[in-house]
Amino acid sequence: QVRCALNYKQLSFRTEFVLVHELAATAQRIGAAPTGTHPDGSPKYTVPIIVDESVPGTVISDSAAIFLYLEKTYPDPARPLYSVSPSGSAIGVDVLAAMTIAPVLWPVYLKLLLPALERWVVPSSREHARAAAAQIGSAAGQQVLQPGEQRFEDIITAVNQGLEQGVVSVLKTHEAAGKIWIGGERPVYPDFLLLGALRMIELWRPEVFERIVDAGEGVLGRYYKAGERWL
Repeated sequence: QVRCALNYKQLSFRTEFVLVHELAATAQRIGAAPTGTHPDGSPKYTVPIIVDESVPGTVISDSAAIFLYLEKTYPDPARPLYSVSPSGSAIGVDVLAAMTIAPVLWPVYLKLLLPALERWVVPSSREHARAAAAQIGSAAGQQVLQPGEQRFEDIITAVNQGLEQGVVSVLKTHEAAGKIWIGGERPVYPDFLLLGALRMIELWRPEVFERIVDAGEGVLGRYYKAGERWL
């Protein structure tokens, strides 16, 4: 999501990957704030995190906070990240739209992606990844559901129905009017959230991605294709 927004705003950056089991120590070392707490009360650190080297001492955690920071610090009237400027109340509308997308895709992450997590995690991070998955009700390393299995098909059907009733309906209306994005003429915050989520699904499980982008008679696939330039 954040990388997509940085590319869209044409801001230069470099990406540094952090091993899962080293995330907390790395975040503390660079001065990143925790984004929550674990059940035992200890601080929880998540990615993405940005370090803005052009503004000494600036370290921002959490996607929502990063988006707001980028828009305030690097305003570009031709490439805004929100429907209005960060001082306007319509930002709440953008965030609300984004919040309607995440719950629909959550079962994909929880039930179809996380069980396959160990495919993508180096051995030294697997125990940590299992514990992190368990805290949100999933189980890395459990049976990975496959296309054709009833539970897999039920999840895909429910997710596609949720998309059809929400964001895909919006995209269909806009497409009929010659527009592409949730934001209409140009992408805004919920577009970057959706594009980023679809990209993660594509990388982790292409077979799941193919079933989801078929939603809405292919409108979601065309939408994703239009946004690939920023991913």
